[in-house]
Amino acid sequence: MADGNDNNENNTQLNRRGFLKKSGTGLVALGLSSLLAACGGDKRSGAPPKPSATQPAPNDLTKQRWAACFNQGGAGGKDANGNDIPIPLTKEQLQGWKLLALDPDDCQQVGTPLSTIPKETIKLAYVDVGEIETYRSDFADFQKAGVLIPRDPTVQNPDNYVADITKWDAYYPLMKKRIEKILQQTNPDNGKPIEWGGIMLDALDTTLAVSKSADVQTDFGQTGSVNSVIANRTTPVTDEHGVSIKEYAIKLVRQLRIDFPDLKIMVNRGFDITDELAKPVTDPKNNKVYKSAVDMVMAESTITNKDNNGQYYVYNNNDPNNQELAAYNQIREKLKKTGLPIYGIDYWSQDPSQQTVVEGIYNAQRKFGYCPYVTTDDKQRIYKEPAQQAQSR
Repeated sequence: MADGNDNNENNTQLNRRGFLKKSGTGLVALGLSSLLAACGGDKRSGAPPKPSATQPAPNDLTKQRWAACFNQGGAGGKDANGNDIPIPLTKEQLQGWKLLALDPDDCQQVGTPLSTIPKETIKLAYVDVGEIETYRSDFADFQKAGVLIPRDPTVQNPDNYVADITKWDAYYPLMKKRIEKILQQTNPDNGKPIEWGGIMLDALDTTLAVSKSADVQTDFGQTGSVNSVIANRTTPVTDEHGVSIKEYAIKLVRQLRIDFPDLKIMVNRGFDITDELAKPVTDPKNNKVYKSAVDMVMAESTITNKDNNGQYYVYNNNDPNNQELAAYNQIREKLKKTGLPIYGIDYWSQDPSQQTVVEGIYNAQRKFGYCPYVTTDDKQRIYKEPAQQAQSR
């Protein structure tokens, strides 16, 4: 296998802001013409949308709805003592989705009424496989096992450590145990089994970008929260036998498929290994063959992103010199070839004044064949599409 030194993916990884539990809220309003350009052309000026070989024809997936929420514990802001104020999702917010991705620990903490989710909705449990957060109940186990990569010592109280998955014999049993524990959780509202339908794997990008020197910096957002960012990436991390971290990332997801065959598996990004994850997986113990390591891919921040000032923008499809856009066009082509369902998630203000922009982002995701979703980057609440909100009034 390749060594993971895919420049387009690595550059894009460093530019994205990642799946943060909390982050800055700086937003910038985008002109309608720029958004239309991002969707293929400015219809106000009469310029036709530009056809692209990377855009699959719309399918049923684009007409379905999904949502993600990972920080209900802080949805109410802060109290006078600086503590998070939880606001659980309501029964009404949990209705009308093909798929919901939720943080299982978060749901337990705030008492989310998971039993009210319709049976036909697929419930995915958030699992951070690339970063080990200090607030998780099993953090000390990973720390004791010695699989946490050292960070910049000047950083104060960061939330996440990067996991060194090349230390396989120490790392994997703990990650497997974490998932097994999640599957044993009960609904906080009625005590019955939650019946998670799958898992959403996050932060594979982080592991894929770790440098050999393990020089990990952390980038504090405007609210003081942390997103692990990899610095001085030169060559990929390898184990003592020269096996790269990219190969371990592929091994990780394939092993999860074998160990949890009844769960649907979604992977967030990890674009430079999605072609490998789309290949069949054979269980060496019984020679059973699974169609692929994952069932679906989450395409995070492929329509919108943040600039260095923490303000949002939409990729401009009419700018031939936009390197980020060129990289994402290549990624979309790669994802299309895998045949895996793609669930998009992009971030923008949910203020009513921004509904036109938000609807444009939804349309852009559909144009690329995604099951679309747009939310705020703190992911503290579930937001319905503006058109969906209008229908429910």
